[in-house]
Amino acid sequence: MFLYYTSSQAIIMCVAAKNGYDGNWNVFEGGKASASNAKNYAPIETTIVLNGNC
Repeated sequence: MFLYYTSSQAIIMCVAAKNGYDGNWNVFEGGKASASNAKNYAPIETTIVLNGNC
């Protein structure tokens, strides 16, 4: 399982999103690999959106 992540720079552990209906926060489990890093957040944002967590 971990061999899959060796080519990635980041692993999304979870996503926290505020619910638009009642203002509560929801936490979704992650476990998705991403090419993002501290200098470039765009790939991680794309990964989150494509996986339907926002």
